Amino acid sequence: MTGFESEINGGVKGGGGGLMDDIEADRELISKEMSAGKGGGGERGGGGGPRNPVALTDLATHMADFAADREWDQFHSPRNLLLALVGEVGELSEIFQWKGEVPRGLADWNEADKEHLGEELSDVLLYLVRLADVCDIDLGTAALRKLQKNALKYPVSLCKGSS
Repeated sequence: MTGFESEINGGVKGGGGGLMDDIEADRELISKEMSAGKGGGGERGGGGGPRNPVALTDLATHMADFAADREWDQFHSPRNLLLALVGEVGELSEIFQWKGEVPRGLADWNEADKEHLGEELSDVLLYLVRLADVCDIDLGTAALRKLQKNALKYPVSLCKGSS
């Protein structure tokens, strides 16, 4: 068994506290939460299947626990998280780079491509949520506040029918 395999399997073939056990525990937790109605993509979210809202605070808690369990907090400075976020946005951009204009709903995309898109969108979201959490910003409140400011800046009466 290689060193990497030993780390994955916890030093013993078949488990014993290694990375695979951690991954399985994370999968079970996520599966339980989705079954309990705490997961999904929201009413307008993507991915098919049942759509249940996910609170940004729940994602922030999961990300904080995930980082703490792996002792990664030391690396999660605002600067490092921002650079990681930018990298993930680049990976997301690569998906669309040579596709030209893409219709809403991605009707002509296969399931594997949609799943890949969902993974990259998730990476961007998770880094954004983690960055906001580390900076002690309530992202949900900040987003709603921004929407209110935009509504005042761009009132329907001045915008509708003008573009």
